[in-house]
Amino acid sequence: MCYLAGMVRLFPFSTVVAAFLAAACAKGPQFPLETIRLVPRYEAFAYRDEAFYPLSEKAHIFLVAGGQDYASFAEEIIRQKRHWMDRGALAEEISCYYAIPSHANFRRDAIQFAALAAELRDCYAASAERIYRHLRLVLAKSPPDLYLYVTGHGSPPVSRKIEDALAQGDGNKAASERSWLTRYPVLDQFILNTDVDPSGEVNYQRERVQVPRFAAAWRPEDMFLTPTRLTETLDMAPKTRKHVVLQGCYTGGFIDPHQGAPHRGLKTARNISVITASHYDRPSFGCSSGIDQTFFGQAYNSVLQKHPSLPQDLDWSKVYEETEAEVGRLEVRLRNERPSKPQYFSNLAF
Repeated sequence: MCYLAGMVRLFPFSTVVAAFLAAACAKGPQFPLETIRLVPRYEAFAYRDEAFYPLSEKAHIFLVAGGQDYASFAEEIIRQKRHWMDRGALAEEISCYYAIPSHANFRRDAIQFAALAAELRDCYAASAERIYRHLRLVLAKSPPDLYLYVTGHGSPPVSRKIEDALAQGDGNKAASERSWLTRYPVLDQFILNTDVDPSGEVNYQRERVQVPRFAAAWRPEDMFLTPTRLTETLDMAPKTRKHVVLQGCYTGGFIDPHQGAPHRGLKTARNISVITASHYDRPSFGCSSGIDQTFFGQAYNSVLQKHPSLPQDLDWSKVYEETEAEVGRLEVRLRNERPSKPQYFSNLAF
């Protein structure tokens, strides 16, 4: 590998590759040599073009990497795609979504992104509008089963941020949050960010920038995933057995928003099982550069490896119990004082 670093002057490698090779020589190899050879230029990233490759009529497994800032999100969905295909799923039964990283974020996780780049080119842009639209297309046909995995950054309702600020005696922050709530009441709900806007452009600053900039052009509910909109979408097909797994902070709020009408949570949808990475008032952990997968994503994917079944044949209560235990072990090892408390709900009809 150090030989490759020396060859940078002779061949047109990118400066990003040169920097990582130099760092690897200084600190010892962090990735196998075959991964180093895969490091692409930033321009290697692309989306699956829906105009030429529309959603497959056989799609019923949906994998969404909502965050573009860390490679761990993309890692989780690519590992799952490989896993489900190893278990017998066909490529046309799986639809994946991701957000191309910014140049700065690419540089931070370049080698990990590199190993995923070729497979990510088969994924659509992760806009909430597209995800909802694709789910509706599939559910309109009432398939026997549907599986949805989303990994990304979650946010609590603004009203909860006001409560937290007041509890901490921070009147200035509470006033600032009230101002947001007055101007943009759509933010007063749990949110899972998908870092691509409805036009297909990547937004790098999430809902606090998206809503003020684009609310006049797009419906706010098309900018990110929310409990009410996701529940209404999935409940289109009451006979379809739906298996939903959400990785992100505060994702327990998607099961029950604890907000009352008109908000709905996934527990009000029919024929559904839901696993979330965290309680509605807890963050989840492991979202940073240099980490292979989030804590929950790592635990969940490792549990899946122990089971030979496709989503429709899994014992989801057992998957949850094993994943929760593994997340607990990870958090104890890293001395997290406020555990994420993964959640589970099911009303599946057998």
